Amino acid sequence: AKGRSNQSAIFLDNTGRSYSLPIHQLPSARGQGEPLTSKLTPPDSAAFIAVLAGEASQQILLASDSGYGFITSLEELYAKNRAGKIILTLPENAKPLK
Repeated sequence: AKGRSNQSAIFLDNTGRSYSLPIHQLPSARGQGEPLTSKLTPPDSAAFIAVLAGEASQQILLASDSGYGFITSLEELYAKNRAGKIILTLPENAKPLK
């Protein structure tokens, strides 16, 4: 994902949650990096599937493989707490699309 250092990176997981971190707080390309779980608290069964960055007003499509989806802006995905924000309600055995 391409973004600027004054924006936030949005991470999506397979449970339908979004998490956000300021890009300037992420480790640089040098070194080993660090796991996202050191800054975020996803559910035990969660796996990160996508990262987004861009202008807050940018429109995106969120959808699942069960056919449910909607258009929203990136600013609606910003989460203030470490546990993230539920953005996509998934039926049993459904997965969000990347």
